[in-house]
Amino acid sequence: MLAPTLALCLLAQSGSSGLWSGDLIFTVKGEGSTKNGTSTARWKIDREVRGRIVLDRMDKGATIAGTPDGKNLARYESWNGNARQPIQMRINDEVIQRGPLFNPKEIRRDTLRVKCPVSPERAPKFKGEIGWPTLQIDLKEGKFLWDAPRLEAPVEYFFQREFVEGPKSWTSKPTAVKDDVRLDYQAIFDLNQPKEWFKISGAFKPGQTELVLSRKFRFTVMLMAGLAPGKVDAEMKLVLRKQP
Repeated sequence: MLAPTLALCLLAQSGSSGLWSGDLIFTVKGEGSTKNGTSTARWKIDREVRGRIVLDRMDKGATIAGTPDGKNLARYESWNGNARQPIQMRINDEVIQRGPLFNPKEIRRDTLRVKCPVSPERAPKFKGEIGWPTLQIDLKEGKFLWDAPRLEAPVEYFFQREFVEGPKSWTSKPTAVKDDVRLDYQAIFDLNQPKEWFKISGAFKPGQTELVLSRKFRFTVMLMAGLAPGKVDAEMKLVLRKQP
């Protein structure tokens, strides 16, 4: 039987070269409607991201904030990417809401549309990328921790507010419109995310070369006060494999 210090040393050396990689598919889909008094909303969310995770830089010690004993170089391996990887992001969302803003007698109608990819005449040079994925391995406890990356790309972002019902001082307001290209729109923006999305943990054995991170999540659509957030289904498909 190996002495504890020798066993820990061997664990610290395992998997210290090569890279982890895998193909990522992330989807968020759902549609529905809700009503509460004079407030109504309907939504259709359709998002998909495809890209490749490449973690080709290993650092000793923990890199995820808040990790206990994080400076222990023999205990932790932190895998990150030397370069950001490109992604293909597709979004076709529409959320329409109608109801009071501040005064119950002043009703507005809000329309939000998000589209990706951006139309050719508006498309910027930046196409989208995966940012800052991290796989942290606790060799002492035999656990891993996955820190969700940023999935961002340019989108066409259209928001319109119409002042549709109430006193003339309200309905005579000009329609407010924002129609622009947002360069760093993340695939989880304008949604409420469960905490499980941001960090995934599990068991890790010495010499393990595959980690199944595929999960299903329940996201919700951000709606106006008084309306329950709209439910949509999210799923991540990702299997990381260790390459020598």
